[in-house]
Amino acid sequence: MPLNDPPLDRRRWLQWAAAASIGGAPLLAGAATSAAPTGRQRDYLLMRGALDDRLVVAALTGQYYGVIDSELIPMFGVVAATFTRWRMLEDGRWLSASFEHAYYTDADSGEVMAQWRNPLTGRSVPAVVHTSRPTTLLLHEDLSRHHVKPLPPGAVAEDRVSAMEEVAGELVMAQRVRTALPLPAPAKPYRYSELVTVRAPLAALRDPASLQVPASMSFTNVSGWRPWQQMPADQPGHMMAHGAGRYGLTLDTLPAIWLAETRRTKPAWWADPGAHLEAAFRG
Repeated sequence: MPLNDPPLDRRRWLQWAAAASIGGAPLLAGAATSAAPTGRQRDYLLMRGALDDRLVVAALTGQYYGVIDSELIPMFGVVAATFTRWRMLEDGRWLSASFEHAYYTDADSGEVMAQWRNPLTGRSVPAVVHTSRPTTLLLHEDLSRHHVKPLPPGAVAEDRVSAMEEVAGELVMAQRVRTALPLPAPAKPYRYSELVTVRAPLAALRDPASLQVPASMSFTNVSGWRPWQQMPADQPGHMMAHGAGRYGLTLDTLPAIWLAETRRTKPAWWADPGAHLEAAFRG
């Protein structure tokens, strides 16, 4: 996606957080001196990240729909992978650095698209390939996450855990994201909201030797039309997506279509995706 586009979703919101200080707490390249996390913070880190410096690999697949008068209109699919490292700060907060690489796929064939035919307008437009810049977020003890870099004036961002429950031998974590970005008049603010559910086995989470616990996830999001779709200015409706994925993967277990396309088009960074995160930790 062109870097001068307005934020399109939570992935683009994360780009506001790149390369900045964090309210007086230094970015640390090595181990911190504070105590290890406990309770729900430890659960969160085991499910979404790791307690050591390993590269955390996650993937998701999903389908996007246009919503007009409550009707779902298939638009396209998505297959994405994220790469993250976590480090503890001296004040007990945790800093994550991550980036994402995503492809949009044909709604019928599932193949990565070069062109997308808009079912509402009949027009074909270039389908983007999204690679985010490495970005940083802070995890607080209350399990809220905050952007490192100040947001634009009038912007709103919320990212927090709304519930954690033990159900049938699993810990189920619900996470809520709500964002809004002012745009020049007469455009309405761009909004993106997402609900994520993450599940992991309780037995592994309660094992004191665990440093990472693979977890499954599902998500639903709603947003405005994406600029790359080139929708008419007066087009009613909005976008909605749902899908699923997993945290704690290895590189060779990422989705086959994602692996094939990335090995073909991104050989320069594919050999060591985690190397792109170190500059973010240095601020």
